[in-house]
Amino acid sequence: MNQLNIWCEGRLLGELSLNQGNWCFNYHTDWLQDARLQNTRAFELSPHFPLQVESVIDNADNKSVEWFFENLLPEGGMREALSRKAGVSEKDSFGLLTRYGKETAGALRLLPAGMPYPESADYKPLSNENLHALIKQSSPSLLTADTQLHMSLAGVQNKLGVLYKGKSFFLPQGGAASSHIIKPENNNKDFMFCPANEFFCMQLAHALGLNVPKTKLLHIPDAVYLIKRFDRSRKADTLHRHHQIDCCQLLNKWVGYKYESHAGINSQNLFHALNQLTQPAIAKDHVIRWFVFNYLIGNNDAHAKNISFLVSPNSISVAPFYDLLCVQAYLPDSLMAMSIAGENKAGWIEKSHWLTFAKEAGISDVLMLQYLNKARDKITTAANKILLLSVFTHDEKSFLKNEVLSVIEQRLDF
Repeated sequence: MNQLNIWCEGRLLGELSLNQGNWCFNYHTDWLQDARLQNTRAFELSPHFPLQVESVIDNADNKSVEWFFENLLPEGGMREALSRKAGVSEKDSFGLLTRYGKETAGALRLLPAGMPYPESADYKPLSNENLHALIKQSSPSLLTADTQLHMSLAGVQNKLGVLYKGKSFFLPQGGAASSHIIKPENNNKDFMFCPANEFFCMQLAHALGLNVPKTKLLHIPDAVYLIKRFDRSRKADTLHRHHQIDCCQLLNKWVGYKYESHAGINSQNLFHALNQLTQPAIAKDHVIRWFVFNYLIGNNDAHAKNISFLVSPNSISVAPFYDLLCVQAYLPDSLMAMSIAGENKAGWIEKSHWLTFAKEAGISDVLMLQYLNKARDKITTAANKILLLSVFTHDEKSFLKNEVLSVIEQRLDF
């Protein structure tokens, strides 16, 4: 039997095992005892893993354990590259977690049974020149500065976790936590100016009142996008990890269901799931704003794993939004990952679709129109103001004006 110990902030949370093809999870007794305390630090992995002594064991009809932990793994080319480097089959999710689970998104750290928890943590200075060289030397799907690879950044984009402090970069060593994520330019020249695109859209989201992390656009000299991690916080001089789950994990779904077109998660599923959160009305407000904003900026790849939730002992709340960029600037004929009332072609969406969407969300037509009109009234002025920022190069500004702003203007008529 293969077994991994699951740690959270130096405490043993539980065990994950694989026995004759069946995944099994159980909470550690110390974690369950902690959960009984009034000021507990113990939390549920998700609403589908209640704090209980009994183990959760997968079967042919329900693979909750495998689905939850597979959602921690990177996808696409990054998963393929990590598999190749480790000599592990791309389909061997447990093997990949064994190899790379020491650092995941959120607070969970997966270590082979018997391996001690890494108490020491340090950071290695990383100059702009060395960061630039590191990006240039990396494979198209794998950016790392450490032969002891971890997979702290699930998803499909090339990215690197760093400590960013005092305008300087540091590489985490020995299990140290990262504070920020760096995304370089896309290696595919058909997707140019991605850092500028994402920075612009995140700044625009902030201007329209969405909850987003702080971001920067830097040139070292090539452009990199820097975003502060919402699953980290600093107390004194120590970074602490916070548990997060994405929408697939909240809904107990396999990662492949992140796209609605693959018989996956749709807006109705999402709004229904929000009822499990501590403050459903506030969560619904955030998510409606997210839908409207993604539509307006042409983010056709806004799928279910682009929504995350922060989990604590007493609450589950919508996390700050991320991965906001104008995908239509690169793929003008792409369909929307999540439809509006069943319509996934942006050009075909009309007022009637939004009113049907309002019913799915459980809000009135009047309130839905207020969401739409407020965003429409603000977005063009806010976009033009952001374009005045000196952080953009001439070419980046031209791309944003000609390719991104034009998409926004096309979508204002609904």
